[in-house]
Amino acid sequence: MVRWLLDLLAVALLSAVAGVALFTLDGPARTALVYPLLVFLPGYAFLSALFPEESQLSRSRRGRQPWGSPNRQAQQGSETDFLLGNIERFVLSIALSLAVVAFTVFGLNFTVGFDTRRIAIMLFGFTGSMIIFAIARRIVLPPEERYTVEITTKGIPMDASFLGMFGLSLLVLVASTAGFVFMDPAQSSNSGFLVVAQNESSNNVSAQAAETAVVEGRPVTAVIWNNESAAQEYTVVVTNDGEEINETTRTVDGGEEGRIRYDPPNDGEQLTFYMYEGSAPDQHSLNSTDYVSRFQLSSSDGDEQESLAAPAVLEPSRALGSS
Repeated sequence: MVRWLLDLLAVALLSAVAGVALFTLDGPARTALVYPLLVFLPGYAFLSALFPEESQLSRSRRGRQPWGSPNRQAQQGSETDFLLGNIERFVLSIALSLAVVAFTVFGLNFTVGFDTRRIAIMLFGFTGSMIIFAIARRIVLPPEERYTVEITTKGIPMDASFLGMFGLSLLVLVASTAGFVFMDPAQSSNSGFLVVAQNESSNNVSAQAAETAVVEGRPVTAVIWNNESAAQEYTVVVTNDGEEINETTRTVDGGEEGRIRYDPPNDGEQLTFYMYEGSAPDQHSLNSTDYVSRFQLSSSDGDEQESLAAPAVLEPSRALGSS
C-alpha cells in the first residue's frame, strides 16, 4: 500500500469503528471510541482535502532553523515561513473538528432538529466525503508532492517552550476526556419520565394539568424518553397509598419516546408513578429510582376503586401535544 494513503485509510477506519461503537456499545467504551469523531477525524479529513500536497516544512525540514535560533531572523520573509507539518496538522485538525461539530449541531437545530443519530450521520457523511475528496486531490499530484505522514523528530520548527505549552494543553485535553469517559454513569441519565394530561380549557398538554386531571378522574399519560442510541426496556409502576395497583413494561427505541395512558382510581389519598430502566424491584421508594411523580387524589365516599390493570399503550410521538 502506498504510504501517502495510509493516514486517510486510518481516518476512515477510525470513523467506521466510531460508527459501530455508537450504535452497538454503551458506557465508557462507546464514549472512548466515538470521541475521536468529535475532536479530530472530521477536521483532519477536511484539512487533508484543503492541503493534499507536501508542505514547505516537509520539503525543507533539514534546513529549517528552530524558533529562537540565531539564524532565525535570516529566514524571515522566506518561502519556509508558512509551515504545515505533522504537529500543525494535528492542532488544526482538532480546531476544525470542533468547528465542524458546532456548525453541524447549529444547522440541525434550525432544520430537522438534532439528536445523537443525526449528528453522527452528518459527521460520518462529512468525514467520508472529505476523505474521498482528499484522495482525489492527492492522486492528481506528482508522487513526490503528495503529503505523507512522517514519524520523525528532526528539525521540528518549534522551540522547547512552545512544545512544553503544547504538551501541557494536550495533557489537559486528555485528562478532561478521561474524566468524562470514566465518570460514574449513575451521575448522568439518558432517560426521562413525566406524567402529563390535557388542559380542558386550553387543550395544551402539561405536567401541571396532570394534577388537576388526577383529582377530577380524567386520564393522564406517562411519557418515557429514551435518549440512548439503542432500544431500552422500561417499567412503570403505579401505587395508590403505597399499594401497587399496576405494573407496565414498555420497550422504547433509541431516540424515541413511549407513552402509557392511565385512568386514575376514584379512592385513595396519594397516587405515585415510579419509572425504572429495566425491571422493577420488589419495594418502591424514592431511593429505588430517580423517576417519581406523586399526585394527591380527591377523597370519595364510595367503596369501589377503579383499577389501572389495562393501561393504553400509545404510539411514540416527538411532541407532547400529539395523540
